[in-house]
Amino acid sequence: MKAKTVLLWMSFLCLSMISASDSGRAELFILDGHTHIGLNIDGKRIESRELSYYHRRGVDGIVFNLPVDRSKTAKLYERIEREMDAIKGIQSVGIAENAEDFINSQREQTFAVGFAIEYFYGIFGGDIKRVAKYSQLGIRTITLVHNKYDPIFKGKHLSTYGRNIIREMNRHGILIDITHLSDSQKSAVIRFSRIPVIASHANPRGGYDCEFNLSDAVLKLLRNRKGMVLLSINRNDLYAK
Repeated sequence: MKAKTVLLWMSFLCLSMISASDSGRAELFILDGHTHIGLNIDGKRIESRELSYYHRRGVDGIVFNLPVDRSKTAKLYERIEREMDAIKGIQSVGIAENAEDFINSQREQTFAVGFAIEYFYGIFGGDIKRVAKYSQLGIRTITLVHNKYDPIFKGKHLSTYGRNIIREMNRHGILIDITHLSDSQKSAVIRFSRIPVIASHANPRGGYDCEFNLSDAVLKLLRNRKGMVLLSINRNDLYAK
């Protein structure tokens, strides 16, 4: 997937968009760009009853963050592969891999679900080739996390491993989410990525001062590099008083 496709995907990672209906009347497409609500584990089966939560609120699509099973595993790719196979078998879910899929889902009156990864026990597991594998599964956004499992940084600078991960994400059309990085880490990723990045669930730090919210410097850098911020309206200890 090329940069143009990534930017088309970015165009949907916002609260709403305007599209033309068959009648010519403007319609609002409402998208939740980062969520863990809607799909859950029932025994060994993935079920989608919670998607009604969105239907009741007029939401047309979501970007769901995998894995559904959030427990620690050293085999994340295999888990996500199994979960994706199961999700594709749910008739009420329309898989969205690009902006056009979201638009078509509204016309076809299906509920569109795009997929991202947010996980804190090793997304890549030291294997840069996983980036291509995730892209092939239909993953379109990954929240970068720096820890002992994925040492994206060395000191204040991107590690060789981190630079290679970013290059591969750019090459395979996976959007980079910087929400869970520190200020200096966010800035380093924004500058190094050749494709604009997003903060999928963060607010300006001027509204509420916490680590994951965005400083003025990071916001300006995002603006200058044509990045995107998806505001979090969830009331919790991270994003709102």
